Amino acid sequence: MGIRKYDHASDRFIPFHPEGLTRYFLTTTIFEDSRGNMWFGTFNGGLYRQDAVTGEMGLFDTRNGLWGNFVSYILEDYCGNIWVASMEDWESRGGITVFSPEGTVSTTTATVCRHSISSA
Repeated sequence: MGIRKYDHASDRFIPFHPEGLTRYFLTTTIFEDSRGNMWFGTFNGGLYRQDAVTGEMGLFDTRNGLWGNFVSYILEDYCGNIWVASMEDWESRGGITVFSPEGTVSTTTATVCRHSISSA
């Protein structure tokens, strides 16, 4: 199926294939930040960022700072930082990667809890 975008002229959803975005890995989440950049999270293919000015597509994965290659959520805070939730795989740890507007990358980790929480 892939990604589709709404075309106002035809009143239909049409296929959307940005140049440089993988077609091999499933796109799991899409986010447009306040600067007009498009972010595409994938299932085990990392995170892609399309620059609003140049249209160039960049890739972030575990080799250059992304916590895990399965991206589940992307959001932006009021300072312009992009927060990306990702996992190594379905059964292990997840983490948060933060991309600052200046280009710095930082990560934090969290262990996925598989047990129910009960009150004492």
